[in-house]
Amino acid sequence: MRRAVTAWLAAVLLLAMAAVPAAAFPLELCQLSLTSTSASGSTIDTAQSGANDATQADPFLVDWDGTVVYSGTTTNVIKNYRYQVYVLGIPTPIANSGTNDEENTEGNGSVGVSSNMPFRVTGLFKVSGTYAGEGGTCAGSGWFKLTGDPVGTIPFFAALALIILGILLEIRGLRGHAFSAVGGGVLIGLGTAILLVIYSTLPIAEYTPVVVLGLGLLLGIIVALLGRRRREVVVEA
Repeated sequence: MRRAVTAWLAAVLLLAMAAVPAAAFPLELCQLSLTSTSASGSTIDTAQSGANDATQADPFLVDWDGTVVYSGTTTNVIKNYRYQVYVLGIPTPIANSGTNDEENTEGNGSVGVSSNMPFRVTGLFKVSGTYAGEGGTCAGSGWFKLTGDPVGTIPFFAALALIILGILLEIRGLRGHAFSAVGGGVLIGLGTAILLVIYSTLPIAEYTPVVVLGLGLLLGIIVALLGRRRREVVVEA
């Protein structure tokens, strides 16, 4: 039973950190219900697989000091399973495998939010993942929002530091240092992407951070070319 519950815990972290349109939140061969509670135990939000829950416009709300209670079942016995969870398309350490020799098809429990993260985080995130093995596959994705003020959090200060450092490198890049310009553009893009995530502003959904990072790189290349041109003009003069 412990292995089955562990597998469902992963499924929760796949969907309790989730939100996407109903069409993108169907679960085949399984059902999952989620309830988000505050530190005092009061209900904040609920989500049900197959329903119009956990969308980007109406994400599953999670309190940093709260808990996510989950209950799930699979239609078939899934043995020799493996699960993997992704956040904004990036693989996370939440991955494991097992045999399910007990042939369990259900699990329930609760997950403390702050106890599963190294520091306070706010923002909007798309989480997806799979729970697959002999007997079928349970897969889904969705959006979750960690509530709270981003100001004062580690990601907030990290984003500001990256942007400031990036600007300084861009200034150096205008003086003809191409590598500084490109590196500065990447840092500005990364810092901006972090701010957009923690302030829950993702105009092109989960692709926003990648696109913003690409725009930062493009900025760096442009500054590098401008710096090179400026350097050539100075030499000619």
